[in-house]
Amino acid sequence: MILGSPTWISNHSESNVASIAITSGIDSTYSTYLLVMTDIHPHTATQAPAFNTDHAGTTYNNNHCSSNIAWQYNDDDSGGVMKQEGGILWDNHTTPIEMCRRIGDGATSSGSWIFHIFDPATATTETQYMWHGVSYTDGDDGTYGIWNNAKENGAGTISKIRFVANGGGNLSGTINMYGVS
Repeated sequence: MILGSPTWISNHSESNVASIAITSGIDSTYSTYLLVMTDIHPHTATQAPAFNTDHAGTTYNNNHCSSNIAWQYNDDDSGGVMKQEGGILWDNHTTPIEMCRRIGDGATSSGSWIFHIFDPATATTETQYMWHGVSYTDGDDGTYGIWNNAKENGAGTISKIRFVANGGGNLSGTINMYGVS
């Protein structure tokens, strides 16, 4: 749930690029930023969208912890199966945080998320992230419902966030950023 009034800040629409980066607009103006992510997909099968943040430089290697959970519906045309999937747990990693299980090549699969950034400009607390959404996976005719969270390890302001295809390769998609007051 979003309390307050979202104010549109920017649009980031990219096709077949190494990363989708938001390098401006995340500051102390708002305590919460909302990213509406649509048709996000890697261009290589079995990869997953992932993100990392940067405090001041351009290295995008902040330490973070994360956990996630997913519910999968898989229909191989012989009857559907619904099951809960364990998520990927990260503990004090600097590698990009995977946002979901693999998605695929974009021709047959994609994902959409509502992504929250809480307190990015507060130097005395750890920035928190939460995202939820859906994705359609490659190869197994399955859809996932996703509920994830992450946090920075250690206080510090962030000003940039970058989304990549974990494992390399390019990705495409659209991100609209809003500030919530």
